[in-house]
This record gives sequence, C-alpha cells and structure tokens, in this order.
Amino acid sequence: MAEHAGRYAPLAEALSAAGLAVYAHDHRGHGRSVARPEHLGHMADVNGWNRAVEDLRGINRRVRAELPGLPIVLLGHSMGSLMARRFAASWGAELAGLALSGTRGPAGLPERLGLELALWRARSKGRRASSRLLQYMSFGDFNRHFRPTRTEFDWLSRDPEQVDAYIADPLCGFPVSAGCWADFLAQLVALDRPEVLARVPAGLPIYLFSGDRDPVGGRG
Repeated sequence: MAEHAGRYAPLAEALSAAGLAVYAHDHRGHGRSVARPEHLGHMADVNGWNRAVEDLRGINRRVRAELPGLPIVLLGHSMGSLMARRFAASWGAELAGLALSGTRGPAGLPERLGLELALWRARSKGRRASSRLLQYMSFGDFNRHFRPTRTEFDWLSRDPEQVDAYIADPLCGFPVSAGCWADFLAQLVALDRPEVLARVPAGLPIYLFSGDRDPVGGRG
C-alpha cells in the first residue's frame, strides 16, 4: 500500500539471476497506473479492491500466454499478500505456489472500527476523500513500536537507506482514499471467513515469511 513495483527491482533482479522470469505491476491507484499524481491512493469509485484482484488474473493470463507450460508462483508482500490470498481463493488452481511476505492474521476490533470509519468518511465526504485519522490508525500506530523514531516510517525497514528512499520517492507514502480504505478493510474482514478459506486448493504449496518486527504481522 502506497508504494509501487519499481521499489522491488532489486528483488526482481535477484530472482532473475536465479533463473526465474519475473513479472510485476502497479496496483490500481499506485505507481504508473495513474494519469495524475492526485489520483494516487484511489483504486476505483466502485469495487476497487475486487477490480485490483481481478487485475492480478489479467497479469497471470499474460504470463501463461507468454511463457506457456511454466509453473507460476504468485508472490505478494504486505497489502499485496492479502490480494494474493484472495486470488488463491478464487483462482488458486492456476498457481503452482503461493508466497506470502509480511501478511497478517485475522481482522480484529481495530480493523472493524476502521471499516465503519472509512464507510462513514466515504459517505460524508466522497470515496475519493482522504482521512488523516485512518492513515494514523494504520501507519501511525505501526511507528510507535520503534520509539525513539528517526522518521515517520521507521517501521518500514530495519535498513535506514530503504526508509529514506521511501520518503524521498514521490510515488510512495501518499494518503489512501476513504473508498480504498473501505474496500480494503471490508475484504480484510472477509478473507478469514471459512467459506473463503475453503476455496483455496488444499494441495497448493504456501510459503509464509515476515520480518521479525514487522507490525503488519504482529511484530513476529
């Protein structure tokens, strides 16, 4: 969330050097997917999250067309890991493996309260409106576990150069729209429903990994 695919170029280069073909894209409302900077952080006026997950299937179809017969592993990090989990529940049979980096457990009371706040904000100010309170409830709370802090994004990485690169990047750290928050939090609540989990193919290999202090995954 609030990043772009270009930040992961070193990862793509390392995987390519290991013999893998790598495809990456900017999610809706992120990176080069937007025509103007002020559109950053807003996925769509209707069903933004579902459309973003459907975009993943479009990428998957392109990979299958360009590299027929090769096994496909879907790697998702942080917010992308939640999208990858939703993809696996809908089209998991199209994957040979699922890798989830920095994902999280079930939604709790803060997320459910955040959803109500996002829905109210979207109704009262419009889906494209931003919300400082929602932003603080997410990222602001993350940073408090790293006091004394050097920046507002110390939680992002133990590598200060990565933190500084994020802050200096005009395509990172932007506010996310109320509509995007509402869609995201609604899907976060839905992800762990038994009927959703049951649709993930039982034989799909899944690899989980996380930073040992990553606040998204409960700091370990």
